[in-house]
Amino acid sequence: MTERVTPSQTVGPFFSIGLADATQNVLVPDGSVRIVGQVLDGAGDPVPDAVVELWQPGADGTLWGRCGTDAEGAFEFVTEKPAGEDGSAPSIDVLVFATSPTRRQTPTTRSSHRSSPASARRSWRGRTARHCASTFVFKASSRRCSLPFEALFVPAPLRAAVSDAAWLRAMLEAERALAVAEAKAGVISQDEADAVVEACDRSYDVEALAEEGRRVGNLVEPLVRALRTTAERAHWGATSQDILDTAMALVAREAKGLVDA
Repeated sequence: MTERVTPSQTVGPFFSIGLADATQNVLVPDGSVRIVGQVLDGAGDPVPDAVVELWQPGADGTLWGRCGTDAEGAFEFVTEKPAGEDGSAPSIDVLVFATSPTRRQTPTTRSSHRSSPASARRSWRGRTARHCASTFVFKASSRRCSLPFEALFVPAPLRAAVSDAAWLRAMLEAERALAVAEAKAGVISQDEADAVVEACDRSYDVEALAEEGRRVGNLVEPLVRALRTTAERAHWGATSQDILDTAMALVAREAKGLVDA
């Protein structure tokens, strides 16, 4: 019997499977408020494996609920009108857990009740506008988060060591090492490994890869597709998380060396 290599695959994190395995979207049974929404990625496509959490003040303390999105990125909650605190507009805090190429995203927004005074709503919007795009549709932003004086306080070598380009180099190094090891173990042929090494030595546009990776929430998948245009056995038997975890260790090792120097 010939042993077959485990096929390549793209893996989690699967937020809805890990966090929303029970019905937790009813904060108040028979509540008078029904909240329905949709989670979309930066390209406007539904995110089918996101998790949405709601937090709001209630009569007996803080109310909490959680709902995984369906194939259309939709979610639904049943609750009641929240009580205002300290004279502020009644509001509900919303957290969204969804994947991105290299890290989990937890964008936060707040839903303000429409019957609240206009002045209170304006006050809330002024405080939180930078955190949300709308009340019920959440879209990932491609805007990079950084400190305003990053260039002053973080040395250029360290910024380069943890940059997008550094992550790409680390993933390519992981794919290259995997192919070399598999050739030594007889899993793939030497010619197939050489093709992978040659493909990993080419230049790739990290911004373009990130844009393509939005659909699956993972940068490895579009990178592997690019590698396999000339190297069929690239990523053979590995998972996306294998490559990301290895790349993370390589990036961290480089950064730590600079910090310790």
